[in-house]
Amino acid sequence: MIKGNMTLSSWDEGKEDWKFMWSSLQTECDIYGKCGAFGFGSCNSQSSIICSCLRGFEPKNTEEWNRGNWTSGCVRRTPLQCERVNTSSDAGKMDGFLKLNMMKVPDFADSSSARDLHECSQQCLESCSCIAYAYEAGIGCMSWNRSLIDTQKFSISGSDLYIRVAYSELDGQEIAVKRLSRTSGQGLEEFMNEVVVISKLQHRNLVRILGCCVEGGEKMLIYEYMPNKSLDTFLFG
Repeated sequence: MIKGNMTLSSWDEGKEDWKFMWSSLQTECDIYGKCGAFGFGSCNSQSSIICSCLRGFEPKNTEEWNRGNWTSGCVRRTPLQCERVNTSSDAGKMDGFLKLNMMKVPDFADSSSARDLHECSQQCLESCSCIAYAYEAGIGCMSWNRSLIDTQKFSISGSDLYIRVAYSELDGQEIAVKRLSRTSGQGLEEFMNEVVVISKLQHRNLVRILGCCVEGGEKMLIYEYMPNKSLDTFLFG
C-alpha cells in the first residue's frame, strides 16, 4: 500500500466486493520528489524504490539517507569551475556534462530555439546557471536552471539527460604525483612506511593515495589531485 495513493474502484453486485479499476501511483517510483533534489529513483522487481544521487553529487544528510529518508536530496560534491575564482592552475579546466541514459527527465524545464543536440549543449555550457539539458525529437532542447526534481532511472526507454559537473568529476581522473629526488635523504624503508600509513587513511576529508612506484632510485607517490593546493599552502603560505 502506497501512502497518499488515489485509487478508483467499482462495486461488484454479484461478488459483493469492490473491483479495482485505476490507481494514480503504480509504484513508489511514481511518488513525486521521493528522492529529493539531485537524487533519482529506480524501482526493483518488488516495485520498491531505491534512491541514489546523480553522478557528481552526494547525500545532503548522510544519516537520514542511510535510514531510507531521501527527501533532503543530494548536493554537489565539487563546485563548478564557472562558480569559482579561477587561478592560473585552473587554466583550460572547464565544466563538462555527464550523459545519463534511460532517464525520466526532471520537471520544470525551460525550452530554447536550439536546432539540434550540439547547439543545445553549447547554449547550456555558455550559461553557468544551466545545470542540465536534454534534447528530444519533436520536443526540442530542454534545459534546467534549478534543482533537478523527480528524476528517475528506467530499465527500458527513457531519455538521455546531460548534467553539468566540475572538471574533476568527468571520467578522466586528475592525479598529483610526488616524486622524491635522489638527494632527498628519504630511504626506501621510510618511503614504504609512508605508503602504508597513507593507504590506510581512507576518509572523505583526506586525500587518497592511488598508487606508488619504486624502480631503482626513483620513488613516486600518486595521490588524488587537490584543486585548492595542499594544506601547508594555507598554513605557511
